[in-house]
Amino acid sequence: MSKADVTIVSGFAKGIDSIAHKTSLLTGNKTIAVIASGLDIVYPASNFSLYKEIAEKGLILSEYEAGTKPFKGNFPRRNRIIAGLSRGVIVVESKDRGGSLITADLALEYNRDVYAVPGDIFSEYSKGCNNLIRDAKAKSLSHIKELLEDYNWESEEEIKLKISKNQDLILNSLSTEKSFDQIFEETKIDQTEILSELINLEIMGLIKSIAGGRYKKIL
Repeated sequence: MSKADVTIVSGFAKGIDSIAHKTSLLTGNKTIAVIASGLDIVYPASNFSLYKEIAEKGLILSEYEAGTKPFKGNFPRRNRIIAGLSRGVIVVESKDRGGSLITADLALEYNRDVYAVPGDIFSEYSKGCNNLIRDAKAKSLSHIKELLEDYNWESEEEIKLKISKNQDLILNSLSTEKSFDQIFEETKIDQTEILSELINLEIMGLIKSIAGGRYKKIL
């Protein structure tokens, strides 16, 4: 989605949040991190270098004064800011009680668009997304063209022309379906970057995740 020159707003947590910020920066686009602590506290600490890069190239927001620690209750509270800043909210993965569901509910209250990426019905991390779609709270997002149509962004062909070097390596490795580990062994790309690019490629409609944690290229 960052290929379409949009600003990515997320919560700076480990996993999908961090991947969203990193992908936006890698593609030269803007990103906003809404954190659950004071601006002088980097949490998680492992994201220190990412924090510095967002501060230089994007925007970091906090409603808390300096010195405020990232207490548990701060995380769901900051989600209202994420929802309020966004034109649309995409839930990529979520357990059936995941924090991103709070953001989705807030987005609905604020009359924002909500999308959910459908997943394996047997996966714990797909339950939240699948339930949002089932309950008609979110639009199923299985292809980038759905966002292109809704927001009048670039054409699908223009998006495909902007495939990154790592995305090209991954696509070439998927001449036959492969597992994450097999893709890593073949491409030697950093594992976090592979995960980020797999998500991007799936939303772009170029690959598909299948049962058993495997991926295949869509011809």
